[in-house]
Amino acid sequence: MIASSTMTSRTPFRNRRSAASFSSCSATSSTTSVGPYGAVVAIWCARVIDSSAASTEPGSSSHSAFHNTALYNPYPERNLGIFEHTHRPTDLGKFKTPSLRNVAITAPYMHDGSVKTLDAVLDHYSAGGRASTNPNRDNLIRGFVLTPQNRIDLIAFLESLTDTDLLRDPRLSDPWQH
Repeated sequence: MIASSTMTSRTPFRNRRSAASFSSCSATSSTTSVGPYGAVVAIWCARVIDSSAASTEPGSSSHSAFHNTALYNPYPERNLGIFEHTHRPTDLGKFKTPSLRNVAITAPYMHDGSVKTLDAVLDHYSAGGRASTNPNRDNLIRGFVLTPQNRIDLIAFLESLTDTDLLRDPRLSDPWQH
């Protein structure tokens, strides 16, 4: 059984599925439509929509499920993202964006595990990426300002996306049992 060590009583959404439904988000979400932490939610929301709607096949014409989050500039060899399959220069550093389900317990973050905490993820995105001058940086990665309360609220929201029922389901605890 897995339990989230980051879930605390300060999490306002703890016993609810989620404060917002990502399936009802639109790529045109604005900061004001999703509250004080809207910039990050809008970025991730757009990514979740893109990930579910786009083809992830390297030969397809749409790769909107893949993003360059300006983690490096340049990206290290043998760690070039979907470029290794497409050989398109614009795909350098683009990696598949995962779901936010259970994000609070899936550390470390980023494609290479180089970001250790959700707080550090917020630092990365609020700065516009670690390598903000990366020419292939996704247009959604622009940087933003979070107040201390915005940060607390956003982390609480992300923690609310933890599905404790799934994590505690004994049928799923041992994949070799069945």
